[in-house]
Amino acid sequence: MNPGLVALAVAVVAGGIVAVSSRESRVAVLGLTLAGVSAPLIGDPFPDPLALAVRVVATLLGGYLLWVALRGNPVTRGSRLGWPAEAMLAAAAGLAGYGAIRIVAASGGGGGDAGPAALLVALGPREALAAGTALAALAIGPVLVGRDVLRLGMGLTLGVLAAQLVRVGLAGSPSALEQIVTGGLTVAVAAGVATLAVHALRSGGSLEVSGRRRAAAGPSSPAGSGAPATAAPGAGPASAPPGDGDDPPVAPPRPVTSRPRSGVGRRSVPGR
Repeated sequence: MNPGLVALAVAVVAGGIVAVSSRESRVAVLGLTLAGVSAPLIGDPFPDPLALAVRVVATLLGGYLLWVALRGNPVTRGSRLGWPAEAMLAAAAGLAGYGAIRIVAASGGGGGDAGPAALLVALGPREALAAGTALAALAIGPVLVGRDVLRLGMGLTLGVLAAQLVRVGLAGSPSALEQIVTGGLTVAVAAGVATLAVHALRSGGSLEVSGRRRAAAGPSSPAGSGAPATAAPGAGPASAPPGDGDDPPVAPPRPVTSRPRSGVGRRSVPGR
């Protein structure tokens, strides 16, 4: 067990817990940024510095896009279970991921490094696998039952980080190309979430993705919109539409007591 990798894994999981449990949107973004910056540092051997710099810059750029989109600090749903329950879930998943490889290695038999289980243990650090399984457990709730744009985005981003960490735990440190591709994917997800968040805030005033609030208000016809007005019940019969533009101006119609005559070319002009 490497104490440095353990500290980085704890930082990744702590950032994920803050991201999924906080009700303040900008605090959740800070937690997600902490997890995204710490995740690429977990590796044995240590990742390439240039590729690592690309990952860190991509994470900071994605966090900045979300920070700008949430400048009003709107309230997000957060976790209904609360951060203690999320922390216990992440700890259980992390311990399960950490011990899974050891169980497989113990059941591989044969001793030495010849078996496939020993190969899995030798290629990647177990700390990365533990952090990946913990983030995967945290991402399940926001993805499946998330009801606002930011919470769904948090779940998707944590899912990307979890997949990358599990890959490190199973196969060792990724290549420079893989690091660049993962950084680009992180920026793309963050930019998409930021765009949807801005659209949701402008259209509904909140981060909700459900249209129940607008549907409950019912359709509205503001003044000047050109929508036809309907007569109120009991207001009496509507007045007859005006004549063609070729007709001369006439006085207000007098009450009709008999059935009006109809015919082509017949007009009744008062005073004639």
